[in-house]
Amino acid sequence: MLLIHTIALLGGDRRQFYLSRQFLSEGYAVLCHRVPGIPDTASLIQNTVSQSELIILPMPALDADGYIRSDKTPLPLEPVLESAMPGAILAGGGMSSVQKAAASFDLSVIDYAQDASLAILNAIPTAEGAIQIAMEHTDCTIWKSRMLVIGYGRIGKAVAKRLKNFGADVCVSARSPADLAQIRAAGYEADHTGDYSKELRQYDCIFNTVPAPVLQQRHLDALRPDTCIIDLASRPGGLDSSCRFSDRYIPALALPGRVAPKTAAGFIHDAILSAI
Repeated sequence: MLLIHTIALLGGDRRQFYLSRQFLSEGYAVLCHRVPGIPDTASLIQNTVSQSELIILPMPALDADGYIRSDKTPLPLEPVLESAMPGAILAGGGMSSVQKAAASFDLSVIDYAQDASLAILNAIPTAEGAIQIAMEHTDCTIWKSRMLVIGYGRIGKAVAKRLKNFGADVCVSARSPADLAQIRAAGYEADHTGDYSKELRQYDCIFNTVPAPVLQQRHLDALRPDTCIIDLASRPGGLDSSCRFSDRYIPALALPGRVAPKTAAGFIHDAILSAI
């Protein structure tokens, strides 16, 4: 593996901006292309990546069309692979679709989204950002509100805990008996995801963390008109494709980069260095 002297950061959101600052403070040469808040180092992306032993893509790395995700114009991946020096490291969040192509150019791949510590820590700004959205889109306090959290994974646990700390009445839904037992043991009400035996009309806000169609049209029809649905799940999200979208449905992907980019960049920095 090459010794790393120069790092290229491509696209992304404000997390990439703070990553560049952190690596610069540690003595690395840092080159940027379409990173928010930083002028491009070179006019051509090829000139940026060809000098770099480590190339960092955002999280998630690619958009639905296979381009490098960017708050500006998305970047094509192919020129990056073709211009990178042999043996360079390509790091990004969600890199399964890149592995084969990168290997054909003799590039190593780090998928930092697979880092267990990063996944756990990222749940913190995700939960805080979700509650911020709820406060902005409802007309009541979190305290004494009725909240449903769908799913009891890392993010579901983080959201439920913080809602409870704010004084909300929290119900968490899951499917496995073990999760339902953990939910009750943690002091929450429990319900079964997809069935929702408890009256849905009671909820002021619903937080979905499950990337599957756990909300059907019949569920939406049972809600009050002012109930807010905050979807934290990765694509395809938690709403069935046949559902009629409403202005009370709020997709909330990549919250760490939106609400706490500096903190989230630190998590990514540590995940990348631990994988090298």
